[in-house]
Amino acid sequence: MFRNLAKGVLAMLCLPISNAEVERSFSAVSYVKCWRRNRMETVTLRSILRCRFGLIWLKTTAGKFVPPKELLNFDSTIYDKPT
Repeated sequence: MFRNLAKGVLAMLCLPISNAEVERSFSAVSYVKCWRRNRMETVTLRSILRCRFGLIWLKTTAGKFVPPKELLNFDSTIYDKPT
């Protein structure tokens, strides 16, 4: 009898409580990609934002970041194409 009402209530329960995280992301994009960097490619912008938010997620700064040993053992063979 209340099938449509139940669907509406379930849809409302899925809505985010706040869009603050989305607004922070847009703010970070506008801060990084300003008018002086208007030719920045999306890949570069994505990488910068990933580093910025990754450091926030790790609760550290770039100066205090200690890279994992796997990253320090980097060599160019990861770019070699398999034959």
